[in-house]
Amino acid sequence: MARVSEKALRPREYVFNRLSAERIAQLTPGVRKLMRKEREAAAQARAAEAAREASEAARHAENIIAGVQTPDPESEAIRALEKELEELREKKRRLYVQLKKKLEKDGAHKVEMDITSDTGSLAKQESILENPPKEDGSGHGAGTQNAK
Repeated sequence: MARVSEKALRPREYVFNRLSAERIAQLTPGVRKLMRKEREAAAQARAAEAAREASEAARHAENIIAGVQTPDPESEAIRALEKELEELREKKRRLYVQLKKKLEKDGAHKVEMDITSDTGSLAKQESILENPPKEDGSGHGAGTQNAK
Protein backbone atom coordinates (compact mmCIF):
# COMPACT_ATOMS: atom_id res chain seq x y z
CA MET A 1 0.00 0.00 0.00
CA ALA A 2 1.35 3.38 -0.94
CA ARG A 3 2.18 5.84 1.77
CA VAL A 4 0.60 9.26 1.48
CA SER A 5 2.33 12.23 2.97
CA GLU A 6 0.55 14.63 5.26
CA LYS A 7 1.25 17.36 2.76
CA ALA A 8 -0.82 15.58 0.15
CA LEU A 9 -3.73 15.25 2.56
CA ARG A 10 -4.01 19.00 3.12
CA PRO A 11 -7.04 20.62 1.49
CA ARG A 12 -6.48 22.31 -1.82
CA GLU A 13 -7.57 25.64 -0.41
CA TYR A 14 -4.69 25.53 2.07
CA VAL A 15 -2.24 24.90 -0.71
CA PHE A 16 -3.87 27.51 -2.91
CA ASN A 17 -3.67 30.18 -0.20
CA ARG A 18 0.05 29.50 0.33
CA LEU A 19 0.95 30.02 -3.32
CA SER A 20 2.32 33.30 -4.54
CA ALA A 21 0.29 35.46 -6.92
CA GLU A 22 2.65 34.61 -9.80
CA ARG A 23 2.23 30.89 -9.23
CA ILE A 24 -1.55 31.18 -9.05
CA ALA A 25 -1.56 33.02 -12.36
CA GLN A 26 0.39 30.13 -13.91
CA LEU A 27 -2.19 27.50 -12.85
CA THR A 28 -4.38 26.19 -15.58
CA PRO A 29 -7.90 27.63 -15.74
CA GLY A 30 -9.44 24.22 -14.93
CA VAL A 31 -7.61 23.95 -11.61
CA ARG A 32 -8.52 27.51 -10.66
CA LYS A 33 -12.16 26.84 -11.54
CA LEU A 34 -12.19 23.63 -9.46
CA MET A 35 -10.67 25.40 -6.46
CA ARG A 36 -13.17 28.26 -6.76
CA LYS A 37 -16.06 25.74 -6.82
CA GLU A 38 -14.69 24.04 -3.71
CA ARG A 39 -14.46 27.37 -1.89
CA GLU A 40 -18.03 28.27 -2.90
CA ALA A 41 -19.36 24.86 -1.84
CA ALA A 42 -17.63 25.17 1.54
CA ALA A 43 -19.04 28.67 2.01
CA GLN A 44 -22.55 27.44 1.14
CA ALA A 45 -22.22 24.55 3.59
CA ARG A 46 -21.12 26.94 6.35
CA ALA A 47 -24.03 29.28 5.56
CA ALA A 48 -26.54 26.40 5.59
CA GLU A 49 -25.20 25.18 8.95
CA ALA A 50 -25.37 28.69 10.40
CA ALA A 51 -28.96 29.10 9.15
CA ARG A 52 -29.97 25.76 10.67
CA GLU A 53 -28.43 26.65 14.01
CA ALA A 54 -30.11 30.07 13.94
CA SER A 55 -33.52 28.53 13.26
CA GLU A 56 -33.04 26.00 16.08
CA ALA A 57 -32.02 28.78 18.45
CA ALA A 58 -35.05 30.85 17.45
CA ARG A 59 -37.40 27.89 17.95
CA HIS A 60 -35.82 27.15 21.33
CA ALA A 61 -36.22 30.80 22.37
CA GLU A 62 -39.89 30.75 21.30
CA ASN A 63 -40.46 27.60 23.36
CA ILE A 64 -38.84 29.19 26.40
CA ILE A 65 -40.96 32.31 26.01
CA ALA A 66 -44.09 30.18 25.61
CA GLY A 67 -43.12 28.12 28.65
CA VAL A 68 -42.80 24.89 26.69
CA GLN A 69 -39.86 22.67 27.47
CA THR A 70 -38.39 20.20 25.06
CA PRO A 71 -40.13 16.87 25.59
CA ASP A 72 -38.16 14.38 27.60
CA PRO A 73 -39.14 10.73 26.96
CA GLU A 74 -38.75 9.84 30.63
CA SER A 75 -40.91 12.79 31.72
CA GLU A 76 -43.52 11.89 29.12
CA ALA A 77 -43.67 8.33 30.48
CA ILE A 78 -44.09 9.65 34.04
CA ARG A 79 -46.86 12.03 32.93
CA ALA A 80 -48.65 9.16 31.17
CA LEU A 81 -48.46 7.02 34.32
CA GLU A 82 -49.72 9.90 36.48
CA LYS A 83 -52.63 10.42 34.10
CA GLU A 84 -53.46 6.71 34.18
CA LEU A 85 -53.30 6.73 37.99
CA GLU A 86 -55.67 9.70 38.16
CA GLU A 87 -58.09 7.92 35.78
CA LEU A 88 -58.01 4.83 38.00
CA ARG A 89 -58.67 6.94 41.11
CA GLU A 90 -61.64 8.58 39.38
CA LYS A 91 -62.97 5.15 38.37
CA LYS A 92 -62.58 3.98 41.98
CA ARG A 93 -64.54 7.00 43.22
CA ARG A 94 -67.37 6.32 40.75
CA LEU A 95 -67.52 2.65 41.75
CA TYR A 96 -67.52 3.61 45.44
CA VAL A 97 -70.47 5.96 44.89
CA GLN A 98 -72.32 3.26 42.95
CA LEU A 99 -71.64 0.75 45.71
CA LYS A 100 -72.82 3.15 48.38
CA LYS A 101 -76.07 3.79 46.49
CA LYS A 102 -76.61 0.05 46.03
CA LEU A 103 -75.98 -0.63 49.72
CA GLU A 104 -78.34 2.15 50.75
CA LYS A 105 -80.94 0.62 48.45
CA ASP A 106 -80.36 -2.86 49.88
CA GLY A 107 -80.03 -1.62 53.48
CA ALA A 108 -81.64 -4.73 54.93
CA HIS A 109 -78.70 -6.92 53.94
CA LYS A 110 -75.30 -6.73 55.54
CA VAL A 111 -73.10 -7.76 52.67
CA GLU A 112 -69.38 -7.88 53.07
CA MET A 113 -67.79 -6.16 50.08
CA ASP A 114 -64.25 -5.65 48.95
CA ILE A 115 -63.69 -1.92 48.95
CA THR A 116 -60.28 -0.47 48.41
CA SER A 117 -59.81 2.61 50.52
CA ASP A 118 -57.08 5.18 50.07
CA THR A 119 -55.09 3.40 52.78
CA GLY A 120 -55.16 0.17 50.78
CA SER A 121 -57.13 -1.97 53.26
CA LEU A 122 -59.66 -4.45 51.92
CA ALA A 123 -62.87 -6.17 53.01
CA LYS A 124 -64.62 -3.26 54.72
CA GLN A 125 -68.14 -3.92 55.83
CA GLU A 126 -71.18 -2.00 54.73
CA SER A 127 -71.41 -0.49 58.22
CA ILE A 128 -68.39 1.70 57.41
CA LEU A 129 -70.33 3.26 54.57
CA GLU A 130 -73.29 4.03 56.80
CA ASN A 131 -71.39 4.80 60.02
CA PRO A 132 -67.96 6.35 59.51
CA PRO A 133 -65.34 5.72 62.23
CA LYS A 134 -65.26 8.05 65.21
CA GLU A 135 -62.42 10.51 65.50
CA ASP A 136 -61.46 9.29 68.99
CA GLY A 137 -58.43 7.43 67.70
CA SER A 138 -59.71 4.00 68.66
CA GLY A 139 -60.22 2.99 65.05
CA HIS A 140 -63.62 1.47 65.84
CA GLY A 141 -66.67 2.48 63.89
CA ALA A 142 -69.98 3.61 65.31
CA GLY A 143 -71.96 0.94 67.08
CA THR A 144 -69.07 -0.28 69.24
CA GLN A 145 -69.00 0.69 72.86
CA ASN A 146 -65.90 1.98 74.51
CA ALA A 147 -65.23 0.70 78.01
CA LYS A 148 -65.19 3.37 80.69
